[in-house]
Amino acid sequence: SNSAEFDRAAKWAAVMLGPMTFNQGFVECEVPPSAESNQEIYVGIPTAKDIYDVLRDKPQLPLDPSFSNLISRIAPYMTFRQISYVLNSSGRPSNHWQPFDLKRLRYVYSVKKKVQEISESYGGLSFLPQSFFVSIFLGEATRSSLRAPMDIVAENHVKPEAADHTKRTVLSKLRRHRLEGSSRLTEEDNEGFVMSPASRVASLSNLHLQHEQPRLASKYNSSSGVEDLLGDSLLGPQDVAILLQAGLTSVMKGSTVVQLNQRMLLDLMASQPRTFAIAVLAELGTPGSQGVPRALTSALMAFIEMDQSSFKPAHRIDIHNLLESWLPGLKIPRRDDYLAGGRWARQSYYDAIFGVSVSILDLAEVYSGLKLRIQRVRHS
Repeated sequence: SNSAEFDRAAKWAAVMLGPMTFNQGFVECEVPPSAESNQEIYVGIPTAKDIYDVLRDKPQLPLDPSFSNLISRIAPYMTFRQISYVLNSSGRPSNHWQPFDLKRLRYVYSVKKKVQEISESYGGLSFLPQSFFVSIFLGEATRSSLRAPMDIVAENHVKPEAADHTKRTVLSKLRRHRLEGSSRLTEEDNEGFVMSPASRVASLSNLHLQHEQPRLASKYNSSSGVEDLLGDSLLGPQDVAILLQAGLTSVMKGSTVVQLNQRMLLDLMASQPRTFAIAVLAELGTPGSQGVPRALTSALMAFIEMDQSSFKPAHRIDIHNLLESWLPGLKIPRRDDYLAGGRWARQSYYDAIFGVSVSILDLAEVYSGLKLRIQRVRHS
């Protein structure tokens, strides 16, 4: 009817021509980047701008020994292009560096170059030999990075016999049996084996949930924030995350070589400060970029279900305990609890892991600021 049409037209005109409420615009606050917001955390760690300024300043004079040592310490956290520039394009001859620092820089450069080649493509049938290629340099890199676990014996009530380094570890025995054509350990091999760092941390996590996780070697401990923040690994968190991803996506997850590679990476993470392990977990979803919770959730689910069939049950790591030792206050969901008949059968296992992923990224803010501080130049 005409009245209905007139009513619609009147309402339309009221909306178009009537007064409207105007919301006040938000005042944008300038928030400093995380690399600059908590300066006290990064005391002693130079920014990328500081590094380049020192390298370009007085190129005819040798570098200060303390600066040379500091650059070699932060090298695992630098990008491959940065280390390439430091070694080849900065105009500094080799004798400007301290011999040990130069050796460390060159080693980190070679490791990052290999990791970069792996990061371009991994997983799938076309990359079956990749795990063998990884094991060639991974064993040396992790062995050079691992801290001597001597002082943890007394702190964690480990039997003194377990510290006898004349006894073979499970990893070394598996390598020996693999060369002999067998991947199984005999009963004689099981006696007196030395627990790896990851196994030790996972087995002791229930005893120390209420305390700070003990450090593996007091001689490496320091009151310096640089020591506690960086650790002493030759592989950076991003490098470890890429190698872990390559193993998790491999079509040969049941291979002894792949599982040994994963165990060596876990041992490396367990031997470093907790911040290092958190950084690796944050990088696990999308290595080299900003963390994405959904990508990290998928990677974390694969990480929790890591295949350890090449190890005897007594030598396998409880991944849940290991993660909980690195993530204080967080409870890692177990898949069985979310299956039919489980205590959380009505809830989503994916949502529970997603919540853990968000918490990991929150805990990794310090690492994100550190990475941006070292890798990015901010122009004022």
